[in-house]
Amino acid sequence: MTNISPKRKQPPLLAIGDAIRLLRKERGFTQEGLAAAAGLNLSYLSAVERADNNPTFLTLVAIANSLGVTLEELAARARV
Repeated sequence: MTNISPKRKQPPLLAIGDAIRLLRKERGFTQEGLAAAAGLNLSYLSAVERADNNPTFLTLVAIANSLGVTLEELAARARV
């Protein structure tokens, strides 16, 4: 079920989703590959990239680790 948080499509979620997508592509990951590396469901990762889901802190840590960046670097890329 999709997260129906009122925070959907908010600027910070859009920014982090864009940063994840750009880093994923720079590192040659498909969504499937990154989802597997981070231990996430493909649909969930896709929704995070589209800003349809508000990821938890631990989810962001898993994504950042899988992309080979720190959480601070991921946030800096998102400018949040």
